Amino acid sequence: MFLKMPRRGRRKKEAKEVTSETKTTTTTSRTRRRRTYRRKEFDAESWLRKHVDELSQQVGLDTLGLTRNELIEILSKIVDNLAGSSTYINVETMARRFRRYFDRIAPMIAAGIIEVRSELTKEQLEFIVNNIGDYILLLAPKIYEEVKRHNSEDLIPILQQQWIKAWINRRGAPIPPKCPKCGFNSLMPDLTCMVCGSAITDKEVKSTQEFKEMFDEFIKKSSRSELEYVLKAGYVLLSAYGIKSPRDERSSLDIEIFLSPEDKAKIQKFLKEYHGE
Repeated sequence: MFLKMPRRGRRKKEAKEVTSETKTTTTTSRTRRRRTYRRKEFDAESWLRKHVDELSQQVGLDTLGLTRNELIEILSKIVDNLAGSSTYINVETMARRFRRYFDRIAPMIAAGIIEVRSELTKEQLEFIVNNIGDYILLLAPKIYEEVKRHNSEDLIPILQQQWIKAWINRRGAPIPPKCPKCGFNSLMPDLTCMVCGSAITDKEVKSTQEFKEMFDEFIKKSSRSELEYVLKAGYVLLSAYGIKSPRDERSSLDIEIFLSPEDKAKIQKFLKEYHGE
């Protein structure tokens, strides 16, 4: 018996199919390799465990007295963002990016220090006060507590300006009235302070020189009918910018300050002397 030999055309077709399958397999393998490569991600924490000492020295964070673990916790997210789409980056390049974007990074570092430390050193506190930015709206109570603990009263005016700037940046105008205890524009309508946590009384508000001057100015510039209305209402509105009548347009941050008999007597005396009552 003779074996049937495949036709020549059929043999070519089979060879072509085998070649096509081989090419497909090779292409698929290459695609898989590329996909595997693309899925590889930058591991910021591992990178920092190798390079955190060198990086902190190059960007000046080694003077803050933070431990390696604290630095890694504070910088992990920042380093991850700065790495971008890179799967590897050297310390020199990372340090250049730190310096380039330091104005944006510094507030994140300042906030991170507060989160990882139960108490701050003087150097850490000064760094935070000068770099906290808008994070102060969330972290002011802790920073203020540390300022008082270190008796660093010279830092308070800087913090107060940071607070006002951050409030306007994030929440717009107006700003809250000033707290008579800590001096921040952080007194809420219920007379509690967002920064020092004090519960303030009307009497404490009215005892400040600033309130006395604003109240006198309000009396002088108000009409007779306005002052009579205030006497009838028994209170005025306190804002960060001055005293207002109860029938003036009110913001959500205005505080009702009730008048004492002495306050009413002052208004009545003015009416009598200047308005002929």
